[in-house]
Amino acid sequence: MNEIINIIPDIYTDEENYTISLLHYASLNGLINENKQLEIKNILDSEFAEAACQFTMRGSSTIPKKRAALIYKSVLYQSDIYLKSLNDSKKALDSIAADNMGQILSSGRNLILRYMEESREVFKTAYKNRLDINIYEYNYIMHKA
Repeated sequence: MNEIINIIPDIYTDEENYTISLLHYASLNGLINENKQLEIKNILDSEFAEAACQFTMRGSSTIPKKRAALIYKSVLYQSDIYLKSLNDSKKALDSIAADNMGQILSSGRNLILRYMEESREVFKTAYKNRLDINIYEYNYIMHKA
């Protein structure tokens, strides 16, 4: 594998499409071979298919194009979360090259669940310490959200 020079320039990393931008960079620079690219694509497609089946409750093989795009984006989001948690694009690229994409997705899913639980705890604390003020938006969020 070619050596990565220190860090990927920011121009190559799109924060909203982190995994895709890393894969694109790795592909352009020969950091992952075609077999690895195909393996990654197959795993992502398999995860998408499973998520789509769950969405339709295995009752249909078709979904609207917009919904399919959102589901695929959610699969990539799992990878993005894990790779961003490494806090270094070189480490993220190394992970893509060395690890199984299924492991990356699973680690991302676990991080998302952990972050959701942490957020829930923060909200519970905020709710417990809420103010008695007459501001509609504040009260709506605290009581309805």
